[in-house]
Amino acid sequence: MRLKVLSEDELIQEALNGSEAHLNVLISMYEPFIMDHISKQVENYQDLLDLRQHVCSKIATQISLRNYVHQDKFSHWTSTIIRSEVKNFFRQKKRSVALDYFSSDALDEFTDEHLMAAEDEFPQTSNLLRYVDQLSPKQATVIKLKCLKDMTFREISELLGESINTIMGRYRYGIERIREMMAKESVRSCSSKLSQFD
Repeated sequence: MRLKVLSEDELIQEALNGSEAHLNVLISMYEPFIMDHISKQVENYQDLLDLRQHVCSKIATQISLRNYVHQDKFSHWTSTIIRSEVKNFFRQKKRSVALDYFSSDALDEFTDEHLMAAEDEFPQTSNLLRYVDQLSPKQATVIKLKCLKDMTFREISELLGESINTIMGRYRYGIERIREMMAKESVRSCSSKLSQFD
């Protein structure tokens, strides 16, 4: 079907009225804009292509649901979707990396520096889940939400209905408890090795 040349506003209105053909033209018209904005935030070409697909799908979905307010500037609305999708994309990748660590059977080496940095970033090591499961249920829940779900302390606080200070306290005490368990295990391991020479 041949489409007559329409202005951007006319394309948007036709797309909002349910015209898939006009929606495709609109998205194609904005694809260079989308690619340019994404390329400024990612280095990997495959990530660029994946994000382009995410953004185009999100635009199509939102238009089909009539979630675009026509008074908004379409380029600004599109930029907002791009920022949101880029943020979600990298959050998902980070979460995937954490899950890979925790599902691995390999035993990693631990350093005190890793654990001292736990306030900023949970130590990414496959063996830690075994220690986390020995914590109190409340401490274990906070640590798993922080690491595996990539949630902020504020998000965890709202989810669990506890104050943010309580959540941060449980996280810190949980990390300290893990350090104690690791230290005891290290001592037992050394004692066991030394006993072989008796």
